[in-house]
Parts: sequence; structure tokens; C-alpha cells
Amino acid sequence: MQKAQLGAPRNVSLQLLRAAACILVFIVHFGQRLKVDGLLLEATSFGAYGVQLFFLISGFLAAKTFSEHPDISLKEYYVKRAIAILPLYYLIMLYYFVSMNVFYHDSIPADELGLGWLRYLFLLNGFLTSETNFWGNLGITWSIPVFAVFYLIAPFVLKRIKGIWSALFTWVGLFGITAILRRFYDCDLTAKLHYLFLGVLVYFCIQKKAVPLAAAAFQVVMIGAVILGAKAIAYTFAFATMLTVLIPIGDTLTLPTPLQKLVNVLDKYSYTIYLVHGVVFCGIIDRVPAINSSRILVTVVAVFGTIVLTWLVGKYLEKPLQKWLTKKFVKRS
Repeated sequence: MQKAQLGAPRNVSLQLLRAAACILVFIVHFGQRLKVDGLLLEATSFGAYGVQLFFLISGFLAAKTFSEHPDISLKEYYVKRAIAILPLYYLIMLYYFVSMNVFYHDSIPADELGLGWLRYLFLLNGFLTSETNFWGNLGITWSIPVFAVFYLIAPFVLKRIKGIWSALFTWVGLFGITAILRRFYDCDLTAKLHYLFLGVLVYFCIQKKAVPLAAAAFQVVMIGAVILGAKAIAYTFAFATMLTVLIPIGDTLTLPTPLQKLVNVLDKYSYTIYLVHGVVFCGIIDRVPAINSSRILVTVVAVFGTIVLTWLVGKYLEKPLQKWLTKKFVKRS
């Protein structure tokens, strides 16, 4: 969930898409806690693809960074990316470590590999599968290792991508390699990493002013995926089309002031909401039977709990910590 460069012109389309991704992810977990079924279940389940939209946006912004700042140093890039995603992640994992060991120690399952909390300390849950959700996706954090690996390899790959064809070959090659690897060992990294490089392809399609052709090509792939029943690919290419069409007009797009203010907040705190809502859902709703048994209480806690906790964590923990780390390390890098 790479954020726009400080002081860079605001692209309203990117803001809207990031806000939409944030809402989609919230909706899928909200629907699960409400125990909806039928058409409502199908509608809320669509929210799971909000993570793919986050991946596309992050890939797009990473390509934009290296294209517009080719001289950026590895140290500067890594430090900024680490400050953007790791402080909040480790704060969240610290909460789970303390709360689970103090209050719910008996419910911690054995880790079949014997790694335990080291999985989350070193972001290994994206590489190592687990028989339990606890050691693979505690607090809805499965995607963080995927982002981390992408940012780790991005400088070496993106500096060699100069246009649409090289971006396309990179994505196709990665998609093919990971598809083969998944036959032998399936994990979040092999299943999801290619989505970020599709975002890279979107960037170069826009940069090279090939928007109509790219949008048409993405739609063809989407239709083919629908025919083949590959729902995830179909939705992802629908998102790729949206990015390709909407981002070029985002610099001049204007929204009514109240709506723009709301979008600004969702955009600014999208990553915070992404991780904090996991605490509300997994750490509160799932742990308190009195809440979980009432749809009204689930709704109240899910919505207002996420809003309040996001504001508290973002304002008093995440943002101050990022500011301190930036002041301490970025200016020296």
C-alpha cells in the first residue's frame, strides 16, 4: 500500500480507488462476522478482491517512483518503504502477542514447524503454509509479506523495465513461473506477487499513452477469464482496466468538498484501516461471544470500533512513530 510521494500532486482517481479497496476488504470480513448467506454472501465475498486492487495500486506507484526518480538510492527507498509498512504491522503483532499470551494462551495452537511467533516477526507467514489460520493469517496479515517481498525486489526489477513490452514480459514471466511453482508448493507469495507487477504494467501503459489499447486488451483477458471460470483473474483485470482509464483523468478530477474530505481521510488511513480492522474483527468480535451472537452488536462494534481504533492508533501511534523514524533515518540516508 504504497502512499503517494510527500508534496506530489494529488490524483483523485488513485485516492478513490484506494478508498474503494479499503472498503471492499472491510466488507468481506464484515459479511463473514454477520454470517450472511445467499446473494448477500456473494456480494460481500467480492470484497476479498479489494486486496488485489491494493496490489495493483502499489505496483503502479512503485513503477511511478522509479520512473520519475531513477536516481533514488536503494537505502532511501528501503528505509521509506519500511517506515511506511512495518511500524504499524509490528504494533499490531505486539498486540496479538501480548493479548494471546496473557488472556488466551490456551487457545494458541501448536505450530507444526515449531517457529511460532517467529513467523510474524520475520514475515514468514507469506512463505510457509500452516494447517491453522492462526499461524498463517493472524489479524488478517497474510498480505504484508507479499508487499514486503515486492518492495524488496522492486529496485532490481523496475530499474530494468523501460516500457510496455518489458513490463508485459515481466508480468507474463512471473505469472508463468509462479503458476508452475504453485503446482509443487502453494503459498501467498507465489499466488499473489504477480498482481503487483500487473500494476507496473498499468503504469507503463499510461505513461506510453496506450490507454485505449491497454484497456481493450485488459477487457479481452477479463472476458476470457470469465469464460474459463477464473474469477480472481477476471476481477483483477477489471480493476486493471479501471486504473488504466481513471488514473489519467485523476489529476483534473474534482469532487464535491464533503466527498473529497471523506476520500482524503480514507486515503490517508487506508493502510491503518486495513490492519486495525483485523484487530476489531479478530481480537474483539471473534473473542467475545456476546458480540458475535448479535448482528446489531457486530455491526456497531465493527463500524464504530474500526473508526475509533483507526483514529487512535493512526493519530497517537502510527503517524508519530513514522514521523520520528523519518526524521531519524530518512534525512541521513
